[in-house]
Amino acid sequence: MRDGARTSGMVTVGRITRLHGVRGEVCVRVESDHPERFAPRSVFHTDVEGARLLVLREVRGGPNGLIIGFAGFASAETAARLVGAELLIQERDRRRLQPGEFWPDQLVGLDVRIGYEAVGVVTDVIQGPQDRLVVALRTGKRAEVPFVEALVPEVDQAGGWLRIEPPEGLLPT
Repeated sequence: MRDGARTSGMVTVGRITRLHGVRGEVCVRVESDHPERFAPRSVFHTDVEGARLLVLREVRGGPNGLIIGFAGFASAETAARLVGAELLIQERDRRRLQPGEFWPDQLVGLDVRIGYEAVGVVTDVIQGPQDRLVVALRTGKRAEVPFVEALVPEVDQAGGWLRIEPPEGLLPT
């Protein structure tokens, strides 16, 4: 479950977080579960003026993601304007999901129910070895619910809701 949402048919698969060195390389936090996407000659869209399309020139692992060089960016000065940019792909280029899998943008905004009672809304998805739904509860508090079938047995994306079965103590009182 990865690949964050964007508007108008585009989805975020990475974010440029900072410069790396003086040769125009940048650090990228990957937001995709499809690592083959980050290979030389891959093309990404951005909203950076004058750099709407980026072609990946070289890539290697870094301590917090990838270190990437893009074609046409050979110095820190030229690459500086990329910092903060989202790397986008067309939504149609996402991998096919298996039954029971969802993209984070399909979950954010869904009402959260316990039984038939609406108790909050999903405001974010924390991705990791165990994805967690961030839920803004109607009480004004926030909770993180592990996104596992035992705790989230039903997702009705078309209906705009999901049902949780939280164990005692999971939700703040």
